[in-house]
Amino acid sequence: MKQNELRWTELLILLLVIVVGVAAFSFYYAGMVIGYRETPLLVMQMVVIMTQLVILSVIYKLYILVKEKLKK
Repeated sequence: MKQNELRWTELLILLLVIVVGVAAFSFYYAGMVIGYRETPLLVMQMVVIMTQLVILSVIYKLYILVKEKLKK
């Protein structure tokens, strides 16, 4: 595998981060418009999900690197 090549799982995780990020901003602005009291809590939950997905992507990348080193 080339060093800068992305696998399909990494692309899926990146896509999920983008989708959840767009949803978080949408919920934030929609909640502000209608005056929903729980908007900050909902947005923070989405930010936590995005953070977990990014950490999962890094762990997966490290797993692939270790797996390739063990093959050699």
